[in-house]
Amino acid sequence: MQKQEVEQLVAHLEQENVFENPIVTEILPATDFYEAEDYHQDYFNQNQSKPYCTFVIQPKLNKFASDFKEKIKPELLE
Repeated sequence: MQKQEVEQLVAHLEQENVFENPIVTEILPATDFYEAEDYHQDYFNQNQSKPYCTFVIQPKLNKFASDFKEKIKPELLE
């Protein structure tokens, strides 16, 4: 069921030209999941001043928020 929903979403995104390039992510069945170590949990919120968060993650979040502002809860944009 989820696979069909994801395939429909990908088709819609490509039809609407949401992204500059085609979506190439493989849609595969879920495999074993291993939860990250404690120090990786909530990493960005706990390490916002670290260079990786400042120069890699934050610009991506800003772009996402700009492109999809109408889909984000207003309290998360503050």
